[in-house]
Amino acid sequence: MHLGIDASGLSPDLDCHHLVVNDWSNLEAPLNVCIASIPTQFDPALAPPGKAVVHAYTAGNEPYSVWEGLERGSAEYEELKQQRSQTLWKVRCCCCCAGL
Repeated sequence: MHLGIDASGLSPDLDCHHLVVNDWSNLEAPLNVCIASIPTQFDPALAPPGKAVVHAYTAGNEPYSVWEGLERGSAEYEELKQQRSQTLWKVRCCCCCAGL
């Protein structure tokens, strides 16, 4: 997921990469580990002035079998995409609400 956010509250010393773990006791669980990256911390020119880019993604813990056989653009594919993306929206909320 790629997002454009207001950067006015971001510290210039903010780290670029952030790890979000929902359950430390089960690190390999699907959708449990996500990463948020803010590349504009390295290069502010990647976004308009006063804005920042956030790239959130799962850390390779999304099983392909869930998607296997689905046709891109089909109603089933779009519904699954909506369902599975909810964990990334939570990461975005955690990052933005925490001042990232």
